[in-house]
Amino acid sequence: QLITDFRGFPVLLFSDGLVEARVQDDEFGMERIAAAFAGSAGDARSIVNGVLANARGHDVAFEDDVTLLAIRY
Repeated sequence: QLITDFRGFPVLLFSDGLVEARVQDDEFGMERIAAAFAGSAGDARSIVNGVLANARGHDVAFEDDVTLLAIRY
């Protein structure tokens, strides 16, 4: 499904480095990213900072580069 009008809805793009970040013997994963994104509010910078703070709160080990881009239109 192609969404062409996402005004009012934030969008989060991220690299696989966030998905594959290690949390003990597991990946940070899509479910944790989705939960962190859903729990973030505010402008784009606040969303990125919220997702990263959530990851750091899980004591992740970043083994690859991590890129996040949030868009709020």
